[in-house]
Parts: sequence; structure tokens; C-alpha cells
Amino acid sequence: MKNIKTNVQKPPSKKKLIIFTLLWVISTISFLLLMTDFFTESPFKSSYIGFYMLLFASTIGIILIYSNYRKAKAIE
Repeated sequence: MKNIKTNVQKPPSKKKLIIFTLLWVISTISFLLLMTDFFTESPFKSSYIGFYMLLFASTIGIILIYSNYRKAKAIE
């Protein structure tokens, strides 16, 4: 009996890549504005560690989406 591998996750299209990138940029700018109260205080406070972790996780997610897109384009 053959073991058939199927790729459940499809690579993102260029349109989805642009949408995710725009959402990431908008959310990152929004978080920075919320953290600093429109840049009136310093963003380097220990109370903002949750925001930093969320920004880091979203950045890693965008990097993974881009690498998945690049791998799919290299195979074609």
C-alpha cells in the first residue's frame, strides 16, 4: 500500500500576501501608537512586554508566510 502525502495547506497567493502585509503594518503602527499614547511617552517600558510579544509573534507569522510563498514560487 502506498503512502500518499498531500499538502493540506495551499501556498498564499500574491493578493493574500499583500493583504496580510498591509494588516501587519497597520496593526504594528496601531500598537505603537497605543503603547506610546501617540508618541508622548517612551515605548521602552517593562509594562509593554505583552505588546512586544504580540508584535514579535505577528512578525514571525509574516516571515513564515513570506517563506512559504517563496518556497512555492521556487518549486514552480
